[in-house]
Amino acid sequence: MEKNELKKKIGTFYKELSLMREKSGRPSRSMDMIIADSNNRMKRMISILNLRDISLADIGGAYGSFVFNLSDSLSKTSEATLIDISSVYLQMAKKSYNSKFKGKFKFKIVLSDVDDLKIKEKFDVIFFRSILEHLYFPQTSLKNLNNALKPNGLILIITPNRNRFNELIKQMIPEALKFKLKLKFGTDVPDVLMLEKKMGLKEHIHEYSLTELKQILKGNNFEIIKIEYSTIPFIVPSLCDKYPVLFSIQKSIIAVMNFIGLNRFLCFDFIILARKK
Repeated sequence: MEKNELKKKIGTFYKELSLMREKSGRPSRSMDMIIADSNNRMKRMISILNLRDISLADIGGAYGSFVFNLSDSLSKTSEATLIDISSVYLQMAKKSYNSKFKGKFKFKIVLSDVDDLKIKEKFDVIFFRSILEHLYFPQTSLKNLNNALKPNGLILIITPNRNRFNELIKQMIPEALKFKLKLKFGTDVPDVLMLEKKMGLKEHIHEYSLTELKQILKGNNFEIIKIEYSTIPFIVPSLCDKYPVLFSIQKSIIAVMNFIGLNRFLCFDFIILARKK
């Protein structure tokens, strides 16, 4: 399949996927706890950055909630650019900015795929949250991001650990059985799994080990400054949500594992701050 044809298919896939997620979902306090931990670690990393009087971009920022949550750290001369492939999300973001944040900082939207990102503006900071794992062409995207940064510009990346605890457990299960178990016990919308199967695509194209991340960043002229390792994930979040005793037991086990430093190897997310060389 040619690149343009593949990109068109991917666009259709994500459009359908977004509609499915908006209609339904499987709420999970286990997943909420894991995501909250990653977000808290990211916030701590952001707290060391000076966001006043700078230009920043949020790649794949959807309807802008992340940028708007930073509004108290921005100044009137700060410039925030939201870049996404969804015109619907971008228009929602523009409406939110005009009604709640106009005048607090400068804001603009750009409709673009990171693979095709060609803008003249250079940024001090780029946020690249939970996007790398979705890319078919990561080398092209990282090259474009490097070009979009000012000298010594910073990029903050969040991406899942391919070797996280629950994924290592999954590797012991046969593929046919794994799909059935995901439909029954997974925290995602079941229709999403069926869509992946129907279109022959995966939402997470490639997840990375820490070694791979270091290599791909170095190969695209980024220098890693700091790495945070999020909490170790629950093995089967849906079961832990259903049975409070199981939730408490696994939460305690995870706390001990994090305390002794195993999250460095088995964490759910890597949160990486890197600088353009």
